Amino acid sequence: MNSIDDIAPRLTGSKEGTFRYETIRTRWPTILTRVIDHFSTGIEKFTTRYGEDAEKSVKQILSALSEIHYLMVTDKPLRLLTDNFEDVNVWNEHLSSLRLNKELVNSTWYKEPWLFVECYLYRLIFSFVFQSQVMEAHDYFFHQKIASFHTHTDQIILGVEDLNKFVALGQNEQSITSSLTSLLKICLWGNRADLSLSGGIASLFNESSKDLDARDKYILINHIPDAINYLKSIKPKVGDALSRIDIILDNSGVELAGDLTLADYLVTAGLVDKVVFHGKKIPWFVSDTTPDDFQWTIKAIAELKGSDGAVREDCQRFSRSITERLEQGIYEFKCEGFWTLPFPYTEMATRAPELYADLSESSLVILKGDLNYRKLVEDRDWTYETPMMNAVGNFLISPLLVLRTLKSETVVGLDRTVVDHVLSRYGDDYQWMTTGTYAVAHFHVSK
Repeated sequence: MNSIDDIAPRLTGSKEGTFRYETIRTRWPTILTRVIDHFSTGIEKFTTRYGEDAEKSVKQILSALSEIHYLMVTDKPLRLLTDNFEDVNVWNEHLSSLRLNKELVNSTWYKEPWLFVECYLYRLIFSFVFQSQVMEAHDYFFHQKIASFHTHTDQIILGVEDLNKFVALGQNEQSITSSLTSLLKICLWGNRADLSLSGGIASLFNESSKDLDARDKYILINHIPDAINYLKSIKPKVGDALSRIDIILDNSGVELAGDLTLADYLVTAGLVDKVVFHGKKIPWFVSDTTPDDFQWTIKAIAELKGSDGAVREDCQRFSRSITERLEQGIYEFKCEGFWTLPFPYTEMATRAPELYADLSESSLVILKGDLNYRKLVEDRDWTYETPMMNAVGNFLISPLLVLRTLKSETVVGLDRTVVDHVLSRYGDDYQWMTTGTYAVAHFHVSK
């Protein structure tokens, strides 16, 4: 009997011509260079903010980053982490286990599983900054996230306007369906604004809700109607019990703003009682949402201005509502350590049993973005028609709503007609899976 590694091997960056290979060869060095530039051009600013010792810390960080840049582009063996952050032993034990039964020369940037190595890159950058002590809490991606937010303020304002229109329509069956359809599409396509994909270029998502229907032909799996029917059934099913959904966040900025509008509507319309947002504990994949990003975004929304230069009252009200619901416990933000480990979600039950048990109590878990998707399906080379149930293995938390624009070379659950259509257009070119042009909205219920 064939093993899962025979049926669907884990993706690596070793094959020339693949997106993974080009990512390691060009995109990761670009991201690393931007971090190096951030520190090298900001020494005076850091000294003012963190004190005179910051200059020495920056030089140490730059030296470490430059060395890793060299080791990456020359495909040298991966090194153990040397910091004392809470998860360091988990990382080093796993890296050591990957090295078993192989020569050290084969435990490199291109040869180890791509999911692990990409997570390792971001954890390694964090390691260097954390060890500086003086600047251990510094977010070296924060300035890029701020720039992305300001690039997309028009879309964020339109999202707030749309939310108010949807709420004003009332809670009849038709208005709830149409409103949720628009909001879920905003959440789906907002995932295009990913700074790790663009290498730090701020703008990838320029559509308003009015434009999104035209993108339906690019949604390869569209279970949004099924998800809406389920959302409308949650309260009747649970009765007087607390109804809760969990959103596993991806990018800050315009995508986070879209997630917040969805949460607002679900609570305001009485469809759920509580929304839990799950972010990242440390800077991650350039634009992923940290606790500071979450709070900054709420405040920044309140300061958005209209064309007349005046602060918009609707944005202020929206921001105030988020803050009040956080204070009341209707909203909650968490950042469990598992989200910044390199493991697929098939290992959550054993590696993070409390998180797994907590999510199992949720009425619906919404997974956002490409990285969450890759972890859900173990970042393997599945055939396109592989049922989602097969790919998620023993990750039995459900229902799941997976909202992802495709930015890597793995996807499952496609119908044969969809596969034929895409392949007839692209042939052997995998670009359709890597540019954020196509998306999936997969509603999954474990049998």
